[in-house]
Amino acid sequence: MIGLIENAGGPPAAAGYLVRLVESIFQQGGHLQTALQLDHRPQQAAMARATAQALTNNQALLFEAGTGVGKSLAYLIPALIHAIDSERPLIVSSHTISLQQQIRSKDLKICRQLFDAVPALARYASFKTALMIGKGNYCCTTRLQHALKDAQSSKQTEFLTSDSTAELLRLAQWSATSKNGVLQELSPAPQPDVWDAVNADSSICCKKNCDPATCFYQRARKQLLSANCVIVNHSLLFALINAGM
Repeated sequence: MIGLIENAGGPPAAAGYLVRLVESIFQQGGHLQTALQLDHRPQQAAMARATAQALTNNQALLFEAGTGVGKSLAYLIPALIHAIDSERPLIVSSHTISLQQQIRSKDLKICRQLFDAVPALARYASFKTALMIGKGNYCCTTRLQHALKDAQSSKQTEFLTSDSTAELLRLAQWSATSKNGVLQELSPAPQPDVWDAVNADSSICCKKNCDPATCFYQRARKQLLSANCVIVNHSLLFALINAGM
């Protein structure tokens, strides 16, 4: 657990509360079985209980489990409950961006379904998530508009060939309907020189120049402030740590 806001934190829960609640979810005949019709998995239940104990005691936990154990739910459910109760965001780090997206679109969706389905867990169902990847993966609409203006004026830059201009127009059409504005959404991938000219990895992309209502990167940053669960990849996590996050 890493707090993004200094001194954030709610009142401590009653002793053993998280462990008891997690046991009621993962035990034989527990909420996962009755509410979502998922199979009881003893190893998953053991991992979930160990996670709850580690969070309660503010201790590190290293857990290794094979395929089919249900590791994601075993750590996400206890950690989400703890994040909301403690008012401190949960940071989940994965190896790749595709795994980040899987956690958000699949695993966290199951967590929400569980919380929605069980009255005793209903207060946790409204958790907010944010997915953060490297700055260079986001399209900056401010830089994109600047590049389009240059392409349409007489001040053509070296990269703005006719092919590049067509690529900019494709990116403009895509950005108008894209939800997250990230490179991984584009197929086929954009020309590298064009993407270098419009991505957010530039001093131009900042709160002063970019509105979170239209800039994908600034919007993602803003979402971090209210998120209960922030999903990053290992590279970004280490970069944040090195930067003194």
